[in-house]
Parts: sequence; structure tokens; C-alpha cells
Amino acid sequence: YNALSWCGKLLPPSTTTVYSTFQPISTILLSFLVLNQLISLAEGVGAALVALGLLVNVAAQHHDAASRKKDSLSSSLS
Repeated sequence: YNALSWCGKLLPPSTTTVYSTFQPISTILLSFLVLNQLISLAEGVGAALVALGLLVNVAAQHHDAASRKKDSLSSSLS
């Protein structure tokens, strides 16, 4: 939660909110590493889906930023 609070000061709210979905994955990994808890199939699949969704979101944000930059450059050349 401290990292999420710190990121909230540095990043836009939309980005911080998306990365907050990563908290359950970190909880699963920490419980595996620290408490030697086994990761169930449902937890593994859920973590993979959350990570995939996060990657799709980051790719879309990158694509939008590149598109806006391209549009800005083309309009300034006209």
C-alpha cells in the first residue's frame, strides 16, 4: 500500500488504479515465498489474467501516446 500511495503522487490516477490490480498477485507470490503456501490453479490462472490485462492496458496507453505524438507532429508541419 505504501508503494501504491507513493505512485499516486507521481503517476496519473488512471495508471495508479490499473496497477492496483497487481496487489493480489504480489500477495500470492509473497505468501508462496515467505509462508511456503502452494499456489492453486485458480490463483495461477487469475494472476495470469490480471497480468495479461495489465499488459494490454500498458500497450494501449503506449499506442495512444504514440498516436497523439504523431498527430501533434503532423498538425505542426501543416
